[in-house]
This record gives sequence, structure tokens and C-alpha cells, in this order.
Amino acid sequence: MLSTRYLLDHIDALVRLSHEVKDREASAKLMEMADELRLMVHVTDISELAATLNKDTTPAPVNTAPEAGRIANSAPSELTRAKPKGKTRKRHVNG
Repeated sequence: MLSTRYLLDHIDALVRLSHEVKDREASAKLMEMADELRLMVHVTDISELAATLNKDTTPAPVNTAPEAGRIANSAPSELTRAKPKGKTRKRHVNG
């Protein structure tokens, strides 16, 4: 794998060359190449940083059973709520 320093040196060389070239189109293309390389270096650096941070952080153990009990007990469930009484149909009893 190429080192970051090596790529940055090539980016600087592309920028210097773009200033020395008299053709505007060639100069613009060299600057575009330098910008693309610079973006690739930054993305790689960020990815490496994220991977390092990911290794350093150990996830907390997940134990949902006690939490689930506390959450369920803290709010009334649909089963225990008083249901509103609606109109009841009167039964006609013969007798």
C-alpha cells in the first residue's frame, strides 16, 4: 500500500507541473488529477481513523431482559387499561 506522504508528494508535483504548463486545458486536467488524489488520501485517512476508533471501543454487553421488564412495568399496558363502556344491547328474556 502506498504511504500518505508518497501520495502527497505526487499531488504537490502535479500542482507544480500544472502551474508550469502553458496549455490551460492540460493545466486544468493536472489540477483535477491532483484534487482527485487529494480526495482519495483524505477518504483513506478517515477510513483508517474510523477503523482505529472501532477497535478501541468495546461495545457494552447487551442485556435486554431487565430493561424490557422495567419498561413494560412502568407504563400501563393495553390489557390493564379501563375500556370505555359502550352501548350494550338489552337482551329480551322470555319469562
